[in-house]
Amino acid sequence: MNTSSIGNVSERSGSGSETAPPYTLEILARLSGVASEKILLYHERGLLRSARGSAADARFDDETLRRLRRLEVLRESGGMNVTGLSVVACLLDEIEELHTRLHRRG
Repeated sequence: MNTSSIGNVSERSGSGSETAPPYTLEILARLSGVASEKILLYHERGLLRSARGSAADARFDDETLRRLRRLEVLRESGGMNVTGLSVVACLLDEIEELHTRLHRRG
């Protein structure tokens, strides 16, 4: 991964707004090594979230980049299709939420 492109604010932020998520679809594809078409499919299926409704003009954040990488590891290592990824991603989200709740209590 090219870490210099991650730190380049002008490349990450197309609108100049400091609150806008930093990655366009093209930048997310380049940083993750995942084809834009696959990212669009994941977005359409609800596996990836964006700050805007349409994936074509969406902005993605660091959490989305992390999630995309995790989905690709699951897909490649487990041979999962999108439906399988959806189920596993939902379960992982639930585990993460439970973990967060547990740490808040303790």
